[in-house]
Amino acid sequence: MKPWSKPSDPNMPVNLDLKQPLYHQLRPYFNRPIYLAYSGGLDSQVLLHVLVRVRQQQPFDLTAIHIHHGLSVHADSWVNHCVYYCEKWAVACQVKEVACIEQGQGLEAAARQARYSAFAQILPQDAVLLTAHHGDDQAETLLLQLFRGAGSQGLAAMPFFKKLGNALLLRPFLTYGRTQLHAYAQQQGLTWVEDDGNQNLRFDRNFLRQKISPLLAQRWPQFMHTLGRAATLQAENAHLLQQLAQIDQASCQTQNPPCLAINGLLKLDTLRQKNLLRYWLSQQSFALPSHQQLAQVLKLLSAASDRQPQVHYAGVEIRRYRNALYAMNALPAKPSSSLVLPWQIDCVLSLPYGQLSAQKQQGQGLKWTNDAPLTVHFRQGGERIQHHGVSKKIKKLCQAQGIEPWLRPFLPCIYRHEQLLAVADWVIDERFCARENDSGWQLYWHK
Repeated sequence: MKPWSKPSDPNMPVNLDLKQPLYHQLRPYFNRPIYLAYSGGLDSQVLLHVLVRVRQQQPFDLTAIHIHHGLSVHADSWVNHCVYYCEKWAVACQVKEVACIEQGQGLEAAARQARYSAFAQILPQDAVLLTAHHGDDQAETLLLQLFRGAGSQGLAAMPFFKKLGNALLLRPFLTYGRTQLHAYAQQQGLTWVEDDGNQNLRFDRNFLRQKISPLLAQRWPQFMHTLGRAATLQAENAHLLQQLAQIDQASCQTQNPPCLAINGLLKLDTLRQKNLLRYWLSQQSFALPSHQQLAQVLKLLSAASDRQPQVHYAGVEIRRYRNALYAMNALPAKPSSSLVLPWQIDCVLSLPYGQLSAQKQQGQGLKWTNDAPLTVHFRQGGERIQHHGVSKKIKKLCQAQGIEPWLRPFLPCIYRHEQLLAVADWVIDERFCARENDSGWQLYWHK
């Protein structure tokens, strides 16, 4: 497979106006920096060409971003292609090399994750990122999501626009098909690169595009357009489900957001519980559970209030404590009770879970005069601290303050010799609290 592809008939006529529709789509954003995800392939080459024409009509700040995955022997020549055309058309170009690390999600997903992570690093505040996804991509995405058993949110496929960190992602070509973009490229005599990886049938999208879609098109010539319409309808359904979830979330508020109140969840029927849980997890950028995993999460709601059940999946932990449901990244292994870490108070200390730091502050925090080194221990049981004039067990204070049980083994206990001075940034022995005229250290446990 050659890395370069030039159509054989550059004079093929095409009645397709891409410039004016794109002009009207971008008109609200001409005062913002506009970026193009530019692979150099057919679709992004067409979009760059149209953007250059629009810029002749209305000047705006345009930058192309080429992500260098390094997955093909032709990758360097693709960089040269992109840089050449950006220089030819006076477009700023940034080339970003990324590493595609598979973690069980497949190479396609790993490459996509690497791309969007790179975009998030490059894009400035309020930027607009354009991608050249088109209607055929939309239909293929819907089919792939259907085969994965996705719900309305997944079957909505790719939206025309969405937030991407502090930037905005736009897909202006979703109303066009691959055939239309190819005809435009031929009529304009454009040259683009052909990714040899697009022929590799071990990738699901390639298999669908090369083997399945042609058969479907023979039977239903308009199936791509029909699936695009179905994706739009699913997007409308997903939007309504999101609005319902927001209403239900308001009835499940706790004093410790973003936790969900168990008693509020129990007032909802099962379908609304599932809808709210999916929305709640997506708002926190957690992977969504499978159907079976979500059923396990629902069982947490009926557990006894004195239990601490939990569900683990895909690096996510969902736990119940008292009347609240918590979602978090998987915790590391509990530290040994014999672990002792020396700590220089003006330095950041890495812990088994998080970091410990301190900032000098007059009259507040821990009073410490550098008369003895500090060490950090982890709970062995039976620790006591002076609190409100009484020596109290740390265990009892944790229970009274509602410190989640899974965090208690990770609490950094700060000692001077054998004397417990403080526990994390939560409680300081009142005999060692800085007073008005004392030089103190405000403690911070970054989880």
